[in-house]
Amino acid sequence: MKNSTLANLGLAVVLATSFGACAADEMAPADDELASETAQDGEEAKADAKFDNFNYLALHANAPSPCNLGHSTCSTYTLNRVNRTTTICADKRAHADCTVATIVWDKLGLSAAKVAQLEKALAAELADPSIDTQIIVKGAYKSYVDFMAFEVSEAWVAQIEGGVVDGPVVRISPNGTHCGRVPCAATLEGRLNSNLTANIWGLDFDGNADADLRSAVYAAEGVKGAIVAGSRVTMGRATYRTVNQVFLPAK
Repeated sequence: MKNSTLANLGLAVVLATSFGACAADEMAPADDELASETAQDGEEAKADAKFDNFNYLALHANAPSPCNLGHSTCSTYTLNRVNRTTTICADKRAHADCTVATIVWDKLGLSAAKVAQLEKALAAELADPSIDTQIIVKGAYKSYVDFMAFEVSEAWVAQIEGGVVDGPVVRISPNGTHCGRVPCAATLEGRLNSNLTANIWGLDFDGNADADLRSAVYAAEGVKGAIVAGSRVTMGRATYRTVNQVFLPAK
């Protein structure tokens, strides 16, 4: 990836942030071809796709309830496919959502303290659902003798306190365009669990992130991308994605 491309993307993010802060009245809602579930989403990534955006699931902890272990209580987890109305569960069938007995974090290679932070984020959402989805995962179901687990291969963590998953959820990354003038449409957004993509000018944080988080998002975009929930807006000829919530890889 060329440094000039990264520079262009970074400036696009900065400019969008500035626009949101000082000229919000000039921003206007825009049509969004990535907003809705359609037959064009598909069910697996195309061979030439930049990223495999499929099989991303919102993860939620459930309240403990009686289970088949005498007088014990069991905690379970619910998974539902981001941007889609159905989720493929361990039985290979489509359901509204899927439930597993436990989450296996081992493949992430995180310390016990980092895993505890992930569990704490899930517990916080359980205690106060208004804070919305805190963890997005990718992985595979794993059957044990007496229960079903989900083995996580990727975990993405919400970064904005008080943010909401409002609007389509997309992965943002540079599209390789070299801008002779900035801003320009140098940012690729791909709808999660879909093959639909589009090019935009950048992100409109509109005060939803401090400088450190904006820098972290910019750095992530050049590697695995950043996952953003937000809406399309325009200012003049430029199109941006608002940042209502952003997810970055757990590390």
